[in-house]
Amino acid sequence: MTDARTILNTPELFDRLRLYRTQGIGIKTVERLFDRFKTIDKILQSNLKEWSSIESIKAELMEAERNDYFYFFNHMSDFPLNELDITNVIMCAGDKKLLKRPLISIVGSREASYHSLQFTKTISRELREIGYGIVSGLARGIDSSAHTGAGADNTIAILSGGIDMPWPPENRSLYEEIKNKGLIISDMPLGVSPSSYYFVKRNRLIASISKTTIIVESRENSGSIHTAMFANEYKKLLLACPSFPNDDRNYGNNRLLLDGIAKPIYSISHLKSYLTGSREDGGRETVVKKLDKSAPKFSVDVLNLISSIPTSRSNLYEEFNRSITLRGEKCGISEYDIILSWLELYDYIKIIGDGVIRITD
Repeated sequence: MTDARTILNTPELFDRLRLYRTQGIGIKTVERLFDRFKTIDKILQSNLKEWSSIESIKAELMEAERNDYFYFFNHMSDFPLNELDITNVIMCAGDKKLLKRPLISIVGSREASYHSLQFTKTISRELREIGYGIVSGLARGIDSSAHTGAGADNTIAILSGGIDMPWPPENRSLYEEIKNKGLIISDMPLGVSPSSYYFVKRNRLIASISKTTIIVESRENSGSIHTAMFANEYKKLLLACPSFPNDDRNYGNNRLLLDGIAKPIYSISHLKSYLTGSREDGGRETVVKKLDKSAPKFSVDVLNLISSIPTSRSNLYEEFNRSITLRGEKCGISEYDIILSWLELYDYIKIIGDGVIRITD
């Protein structure tokens, strides 16, 4: 198979760009054309459409060579997207080696809360330390924090416009830093300005390029939710941060969790345990498989629902009761209180203030 950099200014690249840059030519059309004509030469000779001009493709390739841009086609062995039916060609600038790292996409609200921005920086930095590259969309808010926390040399920015058209304007310096040290990706031609339609395409790329997507904070029907839906469609690991319910900025990620589309992350260690495979379905750690023989019935069930993040007695009881009801068992509130008292007595949990409990440090 052909390598991304060796095809620059080759007849194959030139002809394919003439086809792919033609208005109205998408993935399905290209497939039908190759099924019918077999080769790119015969497609362009067919005169079925007014193909992109030779002059425009020459101009693009000269600009690409001048700026050290390079291309991937979806028929190439090293095409970086996991789904091949999203786009025919992507243009890149920067360090191709980043694509060899395990990647995690992190997205969220442009008007994110302070705590979400700080959490995003922290997880991006922590993920870098264990070998993960971070992918995001260069938008203000969560995207910017993800890129910044990861470091310019460990992040991939996927644009909605041409590779030479970063957005928003205030992220121009971040774009230049990532371009010089990390990697920029776009599937649009040079000079194309971002638009709402192209943002949806960008979100598909963000979901496709990594095996895990994290939604930190998102409004209802936002671009982050589109990314989440694509990640779910592509069978990726989808994680979301549970957040305060009365804040519109959190409606989207809370809804993903409520509907069972995403799994929750409560902390950095919680996130890392997903990536190392130490969590079972539902995302909680299996703390123990059995306790001392004196433990009340269901103690293991209760304990395995408790994380280091405080939760209320009532919420925990509801979740615990729901889980055992699914297997045809029941536990009354008095029995539940006995279980909590036993777990606290033997230093498995702490009961703090207004009935809030957590695993003992």
